[in-house]
Order: sequence, then structure tokens, then C-alpha cells
Amino acid sequence: MKRSMVGSFPDKKGFTLIEIIVVLLILGSLGVLGAMALVHMIDSHQWARDNAHLTQKAQVALTRISVELNYAENVNIRGGGSRINYDAAYPDGQNIDNNNIGVQGNQNTLRLALNGPLQQGRVLTDRVTRFEVSRPNSQMIEIVLGMQGENQVEKTFTTAVAHR
Repeated sequence: MKRSMVGSFPDKKGFTLIEIIVVLLILGSLGVLGAMALVHMIDSHQWARDNAHLTQKAQVALTRISVELNYAENVNIRGGGSRINYDAAYPDGQNIDNNNIGVQGNQNTLRLALNGPLQQGRVLTDRVTRFEVSRPNSQMIEIVLGMQGENQVEKTFTTAVAHR
């Protein structure tokens, strides 16, 4: 006859409570590490996208400035190197005098004004932190454009333009 054992189950198979708790702790730790890696990947993607957008905006602005200065005559650098004043003779025969490119006040917007003051000009780009113009020689203009991205990173872009 079999003896009854009260409080023990020698024939039962399964996991103990300690084993289940250890497995849950390991799975929880792996889940936290996976979530942290996912957040880091999303942040990196957002940072790269913001900087690509910033670079594109700067490239468009510098390209427009380069096109304008290709037709420029009587170029004057004003405002301590922060503004360009010029006359332009365009290929279609149109001549426009008193054009301005520069940052208007403390609004951090780079503007292009054809035949008028900067306040009435078109916005080339925003978030400008630096706009410097210099002339290393009579035919060359160097431009430095600093911009701040959405992620508070400041990037500097430069170009050199030969004009008439």
C-alpha cells in the first residue's frame, strides 16, 4: 500500500515559482533593452531627417544667391559683411538696380529684395544664425551661412561665387 505524503508532490512535474519569476525578470530586462534601442533608432532617424532638411534649405538659398550674383554688377558689401547690395543685368535684357541680399534685423531670415529694401524681399531661408560675405578679390565673393536645425544643432555652409 502506498503511503500518503502530505505537503510534497514527488510525482508532479512543472516549474517552480522561483523559475517563473527568474524567466519574467529576464524577459522584462530584454524588453527594456529592446525599447531603449528602438527609441535611440527613432531619435537618430529624426536627427538625420532634420539635418537633411536643414542642408536642403541652405543649398536652395545659396544656389539662389549664386544665380543672382552671376548677373551682378556694382557689387557692394555692407553692414560689416552681412549684406550684399548690387545691380543686376539679366540675360533677358532686364536690368534691376539696388538689389539686396541679407539678414533682416533680428528675425533670423535671409532675404532677397529686388529693387527695394530687405523688409519687402522674399525669404530665402529661415533659422539663420550667421551670414557673412567677404571679397577675397574683385571678381570673387565668399559667403558663409550658418543655420540652426530643429534639433538645436548649428551647421555652417559656405560657397564662393564669381561675378561679372
